[in-house]
Amino acid sequence: MNTPDLHLMIATGQNLANLIPALQCRAAEAWVLRTPAMRASAAHLSDALKARCIKVCLLDFADDNVTRLDEQAHQLARHVGERTVVVNLTGGTKLMTLALVQKLAADLQTAPGAAAPHLVYCDTQHRRLDALRPDAYPERER
Repeated sequence: MNTPDLHLMIATGQNLANLIPALQCRAAEAWVLRTPAMRASAAHLSDALKARCIKVCLLDFADDNVTRLDEQAHQLARHVGERTVVVNLTGGTKLMTLALVQKLAADLQTAPGAAAPHLVYCDTQHRRLDALRPDAYPERER
């Protein structure tokens, strides 16, 4: 199964949780959502991705207001358009993750001409990439 080349990720203090899936899934482009508290971490992640020839776009993303999170998720869906995307749910707050699953993923799945996003979670402690949708990436199982 081929994964999409656009990856959407939430900046976190543990950048390997974003870098590893981007490399394993051969991302060509990464959109990094950054909260005010994660600006420095997002910059470091951006440098690491660019060093591996991955195009990077840093996007400010709120983590303090549910209504604002929902609005931003809808805006992201419009920005993604008809592209298929991998959404890495590893970083960020629970509210951010819920907004991406409930709003962004739903918007992308129901948009005319768009495909359902791939949802992944990087479990660095157990050294695995969990695919929540589609169910699995068989070629990456150990």
